[in-house]
This record gives sequence, C-alpha cells and structure tokens, in this order.
Amino acid sequence: MQVAPLTFTRLEPPDPTSPELQALESGDQVDLEGLQRLPQGPAAVAAATSGHRRRLTARQAHSRELREALGKPDTGGFSTGDGGGSGQERRRWLEAIDPDLTAGPDEGPDSDYVKVSYLRRRYTSYYVAGVEYWINDDPRRVQSVTFILNVCGQANPLSRQDLEPYWSDTRALHSPSLPQFFNTCSHDILPFRPDENPIVGPIDVPCEGTPSSGRPFHPDRCTDRELLGWAAWAEDYVRREHPEVPLTREFPLRRVFVLPDLPACRSWASLASVGCSTRFPCPVFIKATPSLTPGALAAQLMHDLAHTYSMDHAGAAAGAASPDALGGPRADASCPMGAAGEVAGLVCPNAANSYKTGWNQFLARPRGGIYNLSGGFEELIELPATSAKLSSLVVINLTPAMTSPVPYLRSPVYILSYRLPEGYTEGNKSPHDDALPPGWFAPPDQPHPPASPPSPPPAPWLYDSGLDPELIGRVYVHRYDGDLSYEGTPARPELVASAREPGLLTFPDSEPLGKYVRIRLMSRNTAKGTVQVRVCTSRSGEKALEETDENTCYDNFDNDCNGRKDCEEDSCMEAGVC
Repeated sequence: MQVAPLTFTRLEPPDPTSPELQALESGDQVDLEGLQRLPQGPAAVAAATSGHRRRLTARQAHSRELREALGKPDTGGFSTGDGGGSGQERRRWLEAIDPDLTAGPDEGPDSDYVKVSYLRRRYTSYYVAGVEYWINDDPRRVQSVTFILNVCGQANPLSRQDLEPYWSDTRALHSPSLPQFFNTCSHDILPFRPDENPIVGPIDVPCEGTPSSGRPFHPDRCTDRELLGWAAWAEDYVRREHPEVPLTREFPLRRVFVLPDLPACRSWASLASVGCSTRFPCPVFIKATPSLTPGALAAQLMHDLAHTYSMDHAGAAAGAASPDALGGPRADASCPMGAAGEVAGLVCPNAANSYKTGWNQFLARPRGGIYNLSGGFEELIELPATSAKLSSLVVINLTPAMTSPVPYLRSPVYILSYRLPEGYTEGNKSPHDDALPPGWFAPPDQPHPPASPPSPPPAPWLYDSGLDPELIGRVYVHRYDGDLSYEGTPARPELVASAREPGLLTFPDSEPLGKYVRIRLMSRNTAKGTVQVRVCTSRSGEKALEETDENTCYDNFDNDCNGRKDCEEDSCMEAGVC
C-alpha cells in the first residue's frame, strides 16, 4: 500500500485572539476560507491570478502559537496524508516574518501559508478515541528517539555526549533531567528510561534531497516540507545504518529532531505536537542555537514533550499569583507549560495539566468517595501538597446556569491544589522559607516549631524544587473549561486565584466561581505538610460575601465560609438582625 506523505499547511488566522481559535486542539475539524500565496512560477501565477477563494476542511487545527493544519494535496481539504491525525502543532515565535521561499515554484500544499478570512470549528476531536491520554492507574513509559542533525553543512553545536546526561537520572547535574521530570512529576505514572529513549547522531542531511516520503526539501526554505523532509531523511538513515535502534513507521511515536540554527528557520525556536495519535508519529523540533546549553535544551524539551501528552499552555489572570502578577495565555509561573522555567530546578505542571494526563488525581474523602464536588456543600478539607501524593486535588463543578451568559465551551470546573517542594517542612527550612509571610499560622492546638538555620537550596531533581519562592506554600485555583477526562479537550487551564495567607480567596469579577463559591484558607498543619481549606458552595443562587442583614443572616449559607452561618455570626448579632 502506498502511503501519501505527511504535509502541513500554515494558517494565518483573521483574529489570533479569538476564544474559539485559542480553544482548538488536536483532532478538531474546522471549516475555513482563505487565499494561499504561492511562490512565483507559471502554475503559481495562474493560480494566484484566478483569485478564487478556496473552502478547505481541516482535521487538524491549532491555536495562535503555530497556526498550522495538516494537509493532503489530492483532497482539496486538509487532513493527514495517511488519513489520521498526528497532533496539533505549537511554535514559540521569535519574530513576525514571512516564509523564506526562494527555491522557485512549488505548488504543494505545504509550500506557503493560507491567509484565512473565515474559520470555525465543525466537530471536536474526530479521532479522540485513538489519542494517547493516560489512564490513571495504568503506568506507561515515555518512548522516543532523538535525532541530532547537521543540515547542508551547518554543524549542530550539541553532540550526543552533551545530551546523554540529561537523558539519565544522574544527580550530578545543576538542572533537572528528562527522567527526573517525567518520573517525579508523574508520580511514576509515566516513567522515562534512557534505554527506551536513544539519541542518534549527528546525522548529515544534504542541502537538497528527496527522502522516502517523496517530498523534496531545499536549504533556502524552512516550510514544513523541509522540516518533515529533514526528519524523513534522518529516519531513513537510522533504519539503514543503525538497525539496533527500534524505529518503524508507528514506533516510537515521539521523535525529537535537534536542528542547527538555520537562517531560514529564524522565526521559531521549537515546535511540538499537542496530543499524539496512537497510529502516527508526532514530531518535536528544537533549534540548537549557539547559546543553548544542554540543560536548557532538556528544559525546553520537557515543555515540548509534555505538549505531546496533551498538556496545553498555562495561562493566568492578572493578579492571580500575586497582586502585581501580570496575566496572559502563558502567564502561569507555577507551570512549565506557562512561565516557569526548569533550568534552576524542577517545576511540575499545574493541577489542570497534571490531572488531564493522570499525573495527579482526586483527593479521597475520609469517609469514602472523592472530592469531585457539585451542588451545595460546606466542607473543611485537609489538602496535601501535590508533591506528596498522587491523589491531592479537589474539583468544584459549576452548572450551566451559574456560568450564563459567559460563553464557555463547557461549564468550567475549578481545581484546588497546594504546592510545596518535595521534602519541604517547617523543621527543615530552606531559603524559600524567607518568602513565607508571618500571617501563616498553625492550628491553635499545634505550636509553631522553633526556627532553624537555613539549609542549602533544594536539590534540582526534587518535585517543585525550582518553584519560585513567591509561589511556595500557596493554595491554587485553576479554571479548566474542558471535560476532566483522559481524552483530548479543547481548552486551556488558567490560574484564577491563589493565596498563602489565611483568609478568603478573591477572584476576578469575570469568574462565575466567585459568585457561587467561597474558598477560605484556614490554616496549615506544619507537621503533615497540609493546609486546611474550607469550601462553601451555594445551590440556590448567587450569594453575598458577608452576613449583615436579614437576607444574608437567614439564607442558611455560610457566606464568608468561616464555619459559622446566619445567627451564629457575630456580624448578624451586631447588626441587630438576630
């Protein structure tokens, strides 16, 4: 059976900030209209002068970070060349520039971008049943091949020997390795073993060539034909020269290509697939610039490989992490899919990304069941740190009535988590403790432990050892607009509130959670490394934040969520209502 080559077509969307566009993910099917600019040549000119608008259907769609969809030249529409999805693509853009096309006419669908005038989702995740989203108690293993490429005589500054320490669990490094990220952050749900993730190269790729895929590449361009052509050339070489490396059409799914800093590819730094089909490989491309260290490459690869396990960019509302914190689509500094870096120490994914991939799960109730809350409830919850337990999350579900008229794709859920570095206790202080405010207190029956001198900085391979000091000891609330399942969901996590001092958490005015739910940080148990959080949710409608009048003192709801309601509140007594 002859298989058509895998190709990509870039999309330039009309409004890259539109919520619907940002919500697209692997497997979505979209309708779009637009014009495709082609390099100059007789056929290209004829196509361009016709001025016709083409209506195209995409099985792969993406958000503004990459603006790419998968393409098949003989269909008039966009899908993978062999009928399946290989994953949505993400790029980190360095500057806005036009494609560098100087190789003459090329009418392939991966030759240049489409200027989109209309785009909407038709269906969500058509191949979702065949996508790898991990099952909670069924550990899988990271399996990949990394190719180090020299392209057209330009040597790669990194060697296999440079990278191998970061593919192992060595503790002699000053920054975390890939096994430490996957093994530790997933609680061994998704272990990374060096023998199942070989590194090959350097491999010399010629200036021009036609690999077994049949799609020629050229050194003066960096369209997706070149990227996939270089990848196919490297794969052909490994199959021919290194039969000891297991590499088939379908295994391993994750293939990392480390490229030199090619001038034609100057518009991006890394490229990865969000989600990964179980049938077709999902490539990851990283450029090795002269200043990129092996540790920095490993840190970027943690981000990009996490994309292939369906983790998406982590946003934050302004002021959610601290009063002065800026908001944005990648502003969550508590997550490597947001603004956190991994070079200084390990930072594990936030609660929404971790739950989506099975790396953290629901906290169990003391009397049975799990903390997956909906309806009306008032409950005091002891919340462990995500570093301490696989099951450590509390989920609050809102109903559609609570979110109307906000146009969410689905009724959002809110995920509570508590973040502490592994091994962090009051009795074993580190320099991070200086960031903890004096307002922290223990339960009344538990005295503060005596102060102790600071210990050395935490080891970089420990869970959350690289978390910014300002973010340690906080309770976090993330909104997630998708299904909390192990399948693909067209949504991104966003940090909407956090606190480390006792008191009510505050939410942006746009968040429906603040109208129906009260979350109060009560205290922390210094011996156990947990916090006590009281959660109060209204079943009957929007509630006030305090109890001071006849309406709030007789509504049978703990409006300020302090454990006392109605006439038990001093404020109701002082107001003369009770």
